Amino acid sequence: MIRMTYYRGLLATMTLAVFLVVPVLAQAVQVQGMGVDREHALTNALQMAVEQVAGVTMKSSTDVVNFQVIKDEVITHSKGYVTSYKILSSTQEADGGFKVVVDAQVDAGQIETHAQTLDILMKMVGHPRILVFGEDADFDAVPAGTEIFEPLVAGVSRVLREKFRFEVVDWSLMKTRFKNLPGRLSKEVAVANRSRLQADYYVAVALRMVPAGRENAELKLNLKAVRISDGHLLGQSTRKAGTISLKGIGPAAQYRRAVVAASEDVFLAAADVATTLVNELQSEVDRGKGFRYTLGLYEFPDMKLLEQEMAALQGYVRHKVDKVDSVNCVMSYWSHLNGSTLAQAIKGVMDKHGYKVRLKLDGRTLKFKWENPEGF
Repeated sequence: MIRMTYYRGLLATMTLAVFLVVPVLAQAVQVQGMGVDREHALTNALQMAVEQVAGVTMKSSTDVVNFQVIKDEVITHSKGYVTSYKILSSTQEADGGFKVVVDAQVDAGQIETHAQTLDILMKMVGHPRILVFGEDADFDAVPAGTEIFEPLVAGVSRVLREKFRFEVVDWSLMKTRFKNLPGRLSKEVAVANRSRLQADYYVAVALRMVPAGRENAELKLNLKAVRISDGHLLGQSTRKAGTISLKGIGPAAQYRRAVVAASEDVFLAAADVATTLVNELQSEVDRGKGFRYTLGLYEFPDMKLLEQEMAALQGYVRHKVDKVDSVNCVMSYWSHLNGSTLAQAIKGVMDKHGYKVRLKLDGRTLKFKWENPEGF
């Protein structure tokens, strides 16, 4: 069913792939598809339509190395990029198979945007760390935090981690590590435990069942991306995920049916919020100047050596010493790496010299304190 809806110093790449909001009209293509039956032939035709448009649209905006991988992802989810279609003919062949000829409208702008997002994220070093959880703020939403809803959250997490390469926090692992964390991840838990979880953003997943007549419900899958530090909504994606029948089944069965149906639209919704997050990183990186960090080094025996080695780290842009004495230093440090990746890189420098250190990471502030080991 087709639905009518509309960080390798590599963040420098992001400045080349600026996401301009330019309206792009859908491209009309006429294609034919083959299949063992009419439905398979139609699916094949729509994939051919998207492949034809993607091949042209992506060549100017996607790295040659990643072109085929990204193109394959787009084609795999082709139905989400077809805004409408008309079957011009449908015939059964002598071998029993079917052939359909279709006039399809393909959203070239959305293909290009998602392809650029995939391309940038495939080149990143130190991907953004995010939390993903369910949310049910609306009266007609499928209850989140339940066994029924969990597959949808898991699906979004999997796509953001495996396809778009975000570092998605494993909540079960965090609960094992920090015994006093609550059972369910939520917005309030994310904000209250930001330092421990070391996540920059969260993605909330919601699924509404809007009544459509007496026995049907229209599904609306909503994903929103929020910056945890200040609660700023970066953007959201709402996609029509089809209509389901509610006839003769209870609430639990209705919810399960809704989750299964909405799963088909997870990739495109995730691609929308991934684009939002990349745009946020792009604006924050300020045209290739890098993220600005406040870096504190306390009670270190050889400050000059550390300063030189940190200036040689991958992703380094520049730094400026703000305060310094014989054993303490506070500097402004610009890097293309995200906070947790930069912290680990600096920790690697410390480990190389055999320094035992304590690390504290809070947003864009990194503090390292040297603990003088016995006999040092």
